[in-house]
Amino acid sequence: MQINLKKWSVINLVKPDSNNSAKNKSLNNICFWLNWGQIAKNNLENIPEKKGFLKKISFKLKTFFSSSSLEVDLDWSCACFSKNNNLLKEVSFRNLKAYNWAILHSWDDLTWDSASAWDDWKDNEIIQINLSKLPEEVETIFLFLNSFKKQDFSKISYASVRIFEWSFSKVENILASFEITKKEKYLKKIACIMWKLSKTEEWIWKFEAIWDPTKDENIKEVIDNIQANYLK
Repeated sequence: MQINLKKWSVINLVKPDSNNSAKNKSLNNICFWLNWGQIAKNNLENIPEKKGFLKKISFKLKTFFSSSSLEVDLDWSCACFSKNNNLLKEVSFRNLKAYNWAILHSWDDLTWDSASAWDDWKDNEIIQINLSKLPEEVETIFLFLNSFKKQDFSKISYASVRIFEWSFSKVENILASFEITKKEKYLKKIACIMWKLSKTEEWIWKFEAIWDPTKDENIKEVIDNIQANYLK
């Protein structure tokens, strides 16, 4: 059953009515599915221009002759941290896998979807995590978004994330979903710290909704922000 999460709400990732050991109760295979559209041409105000004369000219011409929309490039990433809050691994378009495929990034999708006002349910980027295959040193995982072209989240026609349990490429159960755009708090924000996964002493992973938009300009800045403000 899909859950409508609120900010800072927490879910224990466990299978109901399981009689197995505590470690085996945890949902093991989790997918984080990111989907987004373009920016409608009539919604291009406050979109940052490119730096450099030739890039500015190219941007203006492309925008002027565009029939209806401007392409968007969002990047879906996660970062793993130790008990001492040290960064262990980053998985993103720069590094598509970690821990012998326990964490897998689908690809860097540059194709986007149409600027329609609705979500078409076609995935753009996916991060898959097999929690049971992570090494013991991994205590916390954060998932976050960056707008690679520094485009304002509030201008994108839609961007949504769904979380589901999967098994051999089959969706078993949609756990939660969230719409990122079309909200005032995302105005002039180009990154968003989405979720935190943390491991309990019983090896049960819990899932916490954060949804904090930020002005961090790249993956490194988001990770620095997480280490400074979100790890205790």
